[in-house]
Amino acid sequence: MEPIAFWRAGGTGLRQALNTKKNASPYYYDIGAYLPGDTVAAAYYPGSASAAEGVPVTPATDGWRFDGWNTKADGSGDSFGPATPITKNMVLYGQWSPKPIDVVFDLDGGEMPGENEGDPASSDPIVQHSEALKTVTAPEGTPVREGYSFMGWSTEQGSLIPNFDGDEQLWEEPDDTRTYYAVWVPNPKTEVTVKTENITDPKAEHPQVDDKLVTTVTASNTGDPTSYWQGVNVSVPLPAGVDLMDEPITVERPDGTPQTLDPKDVYDPETRTVSLRIGDVPGDSQVKVHIPTKVNGKALPPKSNEPTDPSDPDDPNPTDPFDPQVDISVKVTGENPDGSPVEELQREAPTPGSEQVLPANPDPTVTKEVTNVTRGDVTDAQVGDLLRYTVTVANDHPYSELKDAVASDLLPLGLDLVPDTVKVTYPDGAQEAMDPADVYHDETHTLTVPVGNIFGGEKVVVTFEAKVNRSAVDEATPEAHDIGNVATVDGNTPEDKKGEQQQSQKIFPSGWIKFAIPQPTVAKTVIDDDHPNGYYEGDQVTYSIEAGNSQPGTAWEDVVVHDTLPDGLAMVATSLTLIHPDGTQERLARDLYDPETRELTVPIGTIQGGEVWRVTFACDLSKPANGTAVVNRASASGTGFGLTDPSGDGSSGIQSGGIVAVDAAGIAEIKTVQDPYAENEANGSDLVAPVKKALRSVAVIPATGDRVVDGALTVSLAFGAAACATMAVLRRRRAADR
Repeated sequence: MEPIAFWRAGGTGLRQALNTKKNASPYYYDIGAYLPGDTVAAAYYPGSASAAEGVPVTPATDGWRFDGWNTKADGSGDSFGPATPITKNMVLYGQWSPKPIDVVFDLDGGEMPGENEGDPASSDPIVQHSEALKTVTAPEGTPVREGYSFMGWSTEQGSLIPNFDGDEQLWEEPDDTRTYYAVWVPNPKTEVTVKTENITDPKAEHPQVDDKLVTTVTASNTGDPTSYWQGVNVSVPLPAGVDLMDEPITVERPDGTPQTLDPKDVYDPETRTVSLRIGDVPGDSQVKVHIPTKVNGKALPPKSNEPTDPSDPDDPNPTDPFDPQVDISVKVTGENPDGSPVEELQREAPTPGSEQVLPANPDPTVTKEVTNVTRGDVTDAQVGDLLRYTVTVANDHPYSELKDAVASDLLPLGLDLVPDTVKVTYPDGAQEAMDPADVYHDETHTLTVPVGNIFGGEKVVVTFEAKVNRSAVDEATPEAHDIGNVATVDGNTPEDKKGEQQQSQKIFPSGWIKFAIPQPTVAKTVIDDDHPNGYYEGDQVTYSIEAGNSQPGTAWEDVVVHDTLPDGLAMVATSLTLIHPDGTQERLARDLYDPETRELTVPIGTIQGGEVWRVTFACDLSKPANGTAVVNRASASGTGFGLTDPSGDGSSGIQSGGIVAVDAAGIAEIKTVQDPYAENEANGSDLVAPVKKALRSVAVIPATGDRVVDGALTVSLAFGAAACATMAVLRRRRAADR
């Protein structure tokens, strides 16, 4: 038998037997493993060798370099090559070593700083010589690139995500080289804008206490879309003059998704700081934060500024400007993608007009009391009794101001003011006696007392005395029988705007029955149904007559509305309508209007206190023959319940009721009736007719009931003087002869 050589690739790896006998079939053993020391498969596979005779083709396996054959497994024997004679059976062992691999770190546009300070940076690739089965250690130092963050290394060039793994072993690599590329992510380009708006009054020249402010912080990353502003935080330390409102803080995310935050979760009351963790802001996007605050009373200067130490800035001189401290500052921080800090951005969000903060709008109240000085409040008042009135004007709203306040009292005709009794007590306790010549108008029986500015929590008290005169019970003066009266207060807001008038309850001396005759009102208005900008011949106009009774608890009875149409008006008889106080409408009969006398007579009946009835009708408008204005006067007549005295001079002490006339009137005027409206034509056809539209600027003057209409319309109301007396009576009865 010819000798056989066994080729062993690795200690337990490739086995290959070669029969040297001529033309004999070779024997082959499968490699079965790729690394020395691995378990070798015992299976026998023919056909796995690449040569039939001689030294086998150089074996190969991933990660290993074949170094030749040796008679010893550990390589300590004789080397064997193609020229080595075979004289006996031999076992040859393949010799292997890990494959050399170069590891290249490509800075991909960046630079590696020098090892020592002052050494030049290098952009050359960093090459490490290694071999299979070894792990890779990243280069020391951190590459740098202007405008970018170094995030690590990746085997994919241009990747934004590193995949370097220091525990990974090198193995088979293309061209025996593994290349890592520096991962660069663009740094953000940051911008912050802030704006504070006055939501309560956007047009206000200066903010007021209680005004709602909203500060909007816009944090933008205008950089590359692949950049991101990491870990953005918004910090807002609130100045002393504003407080965080108990309303949600709104965050608009880059994707447009709104988010609401509970202020309690983001506000530290000790430091008065709002701290918001916004998160990441990607490139080419922004985040908006809306923070609601309210101006507080600390924004107001002290009413008295008299420092004891002028050198102390906390106790300034009266001439030193006061800082309201309502301007809001914002600080925004964040990081680059590599965690390095982005430059902190601080912005100021001044409140419009913040150099001065005005007090809040006032909440004035006025109360009134009366005491019978002559006989006390346990018996009925008599003619000649002295009554003392106390009018208290208060402003209950904290940190507010009622400016230029004026207390007024329209004294009933049945009372006479006692001169030199008008006194004012101011909030600091100081009293001032008022000259009646300055505060009382005898003809109108009106007391008008300026009480100055009233700050929140303060009050001013006005006292005066009056005597009951004979007219309060004289049947000849029924208009003086009601001696109940009301006090009012007028004033301005801190912005010098006219405030709403407040009035007290109506009060009466003790023992008097709180019942008065009705207080009638009649008002008349007119609108052009066809054109909103004027009155034209041929138009249809609609008149409205309002008849009301403003005195609660009374009844204006047997009310009849009268109206005589002047030249220029032609009644549309089918338009007569009566509108009840509850809004229901009643079509009226045509015969209520007499075409010959041009008189309209509409019976209404009883109008209870607080009710308003309305008569409406339409007319065709033409120019009066004499070219004058179209003046139309409406009136209403009725009766009320007044006082009579059986003795005629009040000596009986018995007061009884009687029927008195109660009338009122109002006027509507169309100053100019213009020529017929010229309708424009387009393409031979009329344009769409104007929409019917009522005039909007109608205002009621509370003192007289007059109405004023902008444009060609003027309305005035004359309160009926036949019996506008109001009086409390002991009992009510209807006259026997009614």
